[in-house]
Amino acid sequence: DTSDADAAFVEESGALFDGEPLAEFLSGLRRVPQPSNTTGWILEAERRPPSRCRLPAIEDIRSGAPNEYAVAERPWARGYRWARTARRVLGVAQNERFRSVRALAQRLGTPGFAPAPPTAGIRALVDSRDGETRVHLRRTNNPPGNLFALARAVGDAVANPPARRAAVNDLREASRQACARAFAAEFLAPVDEILSMRGDGHDVLSIADEFGVPTETVERQEENAGRIRRACAA
Repeated sequence: DTSDADAAFVEESGALFDGEPLAEFLSGLRRVPQPSNTTGWILEAERRPPSRCRLPAIEDIRSGAPNEYAVAERPWARGYRWARTARRVLGVAQNERFRSVRALAQRLGTPGFAPAPPTAGIRALVDSRDGETRVHLRRTNNPPGNLFALARAVGDAVANPPARRAAVNDLREASRQACARAFAAEFLAPVDEILSMRGDGHDVLSIADEFGVPTETVERQEENAGRIRRACAA
């Protein structure tokens, strides 16, 4: 019952993605009216110069913690643990904030990083080739959302099995998406810092502004404080 157009799009997507990333990419486009526009966006984004999208510190994180991949755990637990691993490898202090895409990209080795044009069904693309990792971030008018999406892409790249391409999208239960969300939350807004600020009387809005993240991120970090600590102590 699949239409010729849908079948052609699945084949086109299969030429770009493999395995789990392919399934998550296609699932994330279920409600997008013209999904083929997204594959066109991917091909166009990948033509950009490396100086606008390559993040060399991702390779530093991977090579600085080679044994971390041997641990079997839930996707969200892996994301939380890798967030702390990434901060340790990069020498990022517990109280260091990023607050913007530019600040995070500079810390990851690319001061000239620039988002790609808008598109639908995808927030960022992790593009791994020739021993490099490039991140193509969809540009929006939501600075906290942009920062969180970039951190999610970094989390996907370092905490999940390497893939030639992987999409960061709005799926809630998918494995790679869950891992990347957990990574972004703990990497950008460490739970211990949040709880310390709450103890000092700061409200959720001021804490979110301090870290440059959505208020939902702060609320989820508080809710998940116990399991974050258990995951990182395991």
